[in-house]
Amino acid sequence: MELYYSKETERPFDEVVEKAREIAKQKGFGVMAVHDLKASFAKKNLEFTPYKIVEICNPEFAYKALQKDTNLGLIMPCKINVYQKGDKVIVTGLLTDILRNFTSVELGELPDNVSKLVKEIVDESVKA
Repeated sequence: MELYYSKETERPFDEVVEKAREIAKQKGFGVMAVHDLKASFAKKNLEFTPYKIVEICNPEFAYKALQKDTNLGLIMPCKINVYQKGDKVIVTGLLTDILRNFTSVELGELPDNVSKLVKEIVDESVKA
């Protein structure tokens, strides 16, 4: 079972972040926050590569998961990471199939459905 799904592109970093936000919304997710790790680290005089974490949530999916096990909220919301690595921009999404490792309740196809959408967000974020 894979933990994450990644793709890379040579498109500009900020453009890829914005595209990830747009695609997530198109797929039924709300964008809850965007964390700029480079800026946060700079406040502590630490240098870091451009790196943003886009927190996304599909309320319907989250509601269904939390109805099964409220402790699943510990690993919510879903995250899409966008970071610079050399001349490439990497987009990575956490695959929710791993939810099955954190609960003994039956989640049905929910984790698979969300993982499919996360992969689509990653794939479409790197396209021109």
